Amino acid sequence: MAMTQEYGIGEFDFPHGWFVVAEAKDANNKPIPMRYFRRDPILLITPEDEAAIAAYQDGSRMALMQDFDVWKHKAPCIQIIQVVGDGPLQ
Repeated sequence: MAMTQEYGIGEFDFPHGWFVVAEAKDANNKPIPMRYFRRDPILLITPEDEAAIAAYQDGSRMALMQDFDVWKHKAPCIQIIQVVGDGPLQ
């Protein structure tokens, strides 16, 4: 595992990048001890976490559906507006 010293970005002792430390199927309402990055985190999902996850997923789905709605109504721009200061006019 690369540490920040190896990247020359400081003296801090933490990994550089994103790492998967567990899968969602492994998480539940009982703490699961782990050992990663010279630390002892726990994997735990509380009822509040489940509610926050569900709200995030609902928001993501709604945003995606809004994107589809925008894409469905897009049309090519036929009249291009150019200003003299924009560069060569075509």
